[in-house]
Amino acid sequence: MVSAEMDGKKMHDNHVKESKITFVGDKVEVITPHQHKEKIIASITKLDLTKNPREMHWVRSAGPNAGTTVIAIYEFDGPDQYKICFDPANIDAPKKFGTKTESGHFWHTWKRAKK
Repeated sequence: MVSAEMDGKKMHDNHVKESKITFVGDKVEVITPHQHKEKIIASITKLDLTKNPREMHWVRSAGPNAGTTVIAIYEFDGPDQYKICFDPANIDAPKKFGTKTESGHFWHTWKRAKK
């Protein structure tokens, strides 16, 4: 992770540096100390490329709100970076990137790690 925001506030740099995401097929494993102390595991169930911004649906099998479908918006910035904005409680799916005070929304920017 290269940057993160929640409820209109930038995440602490230590949380950003400690965060990791791994994609294997439609499975996602996420370590984000600002969300949950345990690893979050999810399955991507839908990608909607026709919407602007694009939409991603996933279901968490472990972590907060396990078993519910979360709807996120996402956008690629070149081949090695993307941003994603979502409401982990799935109360209000974001319509644009960014967060506001007390929205509960997260906005993450991820960059592929060099091997």
